[in-house]
Amino acid sequence: MATSEPSSRPTTKTAEPTDTPTTTTSNPSANPTVISSEPSANPTTTTSPTAISSEPTADPTMKTLHPSASPTNLTSEPTKNPTATTLEPTLSLKPSVSPTRDPDRNYCQPDGACDGATGKFGEGCCNGPSACVNKTGDVGDSSCLDSFSCTRSFGDIGDESCRGFEACFENEAMIGNFSCTGQNSCKSNTDDIGSDSCNGKRACEGNSGKIGNGSCNDLDIDGGQSCNGNSGTIGGGSCTGWNACWNNTGNIGSNSCNGDFACYNNQGDIADESCNGENACRNDDESDTIIIVGAGSCNGAAACHNNIGNVSISACIGEKACNSNSGNIGMNSCDGLTACRLNSANIGIMIMKEGEGEAAGSCISDEKTSEDVPEGNPFVGVCLFNKGNVGDGSCRGLASCSDNEGTISNNSCLDDFACFSNRGAVSDDACDGVESCRGNAGFVGTAACEGKLSCADNQNRIEEKSCVGENACHMNTAIIRVESCFGDFACSDNSPDDEENVIEISSSSCRGFYACSMIETNIGINSCIGDYSCQLATAEIGNGSCLGLFSCFINSGPIANGSCRNDISTCDEVEGDCNTYLGACLSQSGEIGNGSCFGENSCCSNTIDIPDNNCLEPGSCSNCAAE
Repeated sequence: MATSEPSSRPTTKTAEPTDTPTTTTSNPSANPTVISSEPSANPTTTTSPTAISSEPTADPTMKTLHPSASPTNLTSEPTKNPTATTLEPTLSLKPSVSPTRDPDRNYCQPDGACDGATGKFGEGCCNGPSACVNKTGDVGDSSCLDSFSCTRSFGDIGDESCRGFEACFENEAMIGNFSCTGQNSCKSNTDDIGSDSCNGKRACEGNSGKIGNGSCNDLDIDGGQSCNGNSGTIGGGSCTGWNACWNNTGNIGSNSCNGDFACYNNQGDIADESCNGENACRNDDESDTIIIVGAGSCNGAAACHNNIGNVSISACIGEKACNSNSGNIGMNSCDGLTACRLNSANIGIMIMKEGEGEAAGSCISDEKTSEDVPEGNPFVGVCLFNKGNVGDGSCRGLASCSDNEGTISNNSCLDDFACFSNRGAVSDDACDGVESCRGNAGFVGTAACEGKLSCADNQNRIEEKSCVGENACHMNTAIIRVESCFGDFACSDNSPDDEENVIEISSSSCRGFYACSMIETNIGINSCIGDYSCQLATAEIGNGSCLGLFSCFINSGPIANGSCRNDISTCDEVEGDCNTYLGACLSQSGEIGNGSCFGENSCCSNTIDIPDNNCLEPGSCSNCAAE
């Protein structure tokens, strides 16, 4: 436990608290079970992590008086493995000066400073009232300076260490060179501390875990308590910052947890080069949740603040990425500003060690910090509030899969707002386009819904290779068959005419701009192919119908097989202003037989039944007087 409450910098350094999900994952292992491409609703619970090796040097008496030119450091290269961090704080001390009692000595001043002390003393050490009283062990040059700095301390102390009021008071372990500078910096420490570490007021007070070289430093004038109350093993180059690893109980690798409150109250195992940034892996939760953070992960301001899910290697990168997350995050996933914030489901493939496999990663956006967003622009992070399991290579783009509740498979939902507020299951390689499958609540088959707004607000089943095109199947509430709705606005606003009548759009239907837009009844096979075909139609349309530009526009009667076929299919084929052109069967409200209304302006404004094979010439049966 920490010996005191953490202090706060005058300039507010704490990140805004976020809602903490209640779901927890306990007792994770260093190698959690791999999440398959088909995410499971019940992720496998893992076992306790392997302890980080932290054996001290075998012979603490084999030391030199002055620090060596090349002191042994912890591994400077990241191990990429939370179980493989080796901590051996090398204390380069070999005292050669024996205590003397001549008046010219420059150590153990004033008189009584070393009463009851045993061991060897370096130059200029143990100076201060009661500095080394009852000290056991050797003391290097210029160490134990100030009142009670090393009183009742056990263990060897290197050069220029333990400088400050009660800096190493009642210390019980070895301390390296240039360490423990500051009031109470290593007071009541009980485990080995490497060189260049624990500098700052109360930096490692009450520490009971091994600390490597160059760690737990904050020389702020008021002190930062960087590793105050720590009980976990900490590697080299870690935990530097105001309260960076205050009350930490987990194992922390090298070059990790640097930044104010970076791993404050952390209880999980953190690998190398992870959790760097203000509040990066801060834990405000009072529960005993233990998590694993892989190498190179959770880097960014508040990136994994209050996270209670396991994080694979190279994941959760960006400001507030994975903030308050409760799901397992796979390799290379959740990369972006607020990516996966408040996520509660499994994302991607869990890989905890390099060489165990590869993953493309999911939930990725270009924006990494708030500075990447133009001032005044609204921003929604990718996979924000996500509640559905996400496979690998999915959810790429601004706000994609945010507020999602459906299971999303591999390589799907690939553009801005794709699968935003999705509620249905999405298969592989589907929903590729801006806002594609946005608000979808139905099943989406493989390779379906490709294009801007395609399948957006869909409420029913969409099978393979359907809804390809801008706004294709937008706001659809009916079943859409294979290879349907190709084209801008194709099948837009399609819905049944009552709750019991389920509309089905058959194969290869609704191809074209506004094709079958707002149709409210059955559409036959190969139907509605052409710009504005069947728009506002409310009647049954037969097979192979409505293929012309504006054909069957405002139709309200049944159209049988092979009808409303205009020779002109696009505006590019119209001479002059396309807006003055009126397509086949425009405004008709009567029944049209097979093979009818083929000509330009045919059956315009028709309100009567037309027999089979009539109105085939341009202008025939026309009441619209179009020019």
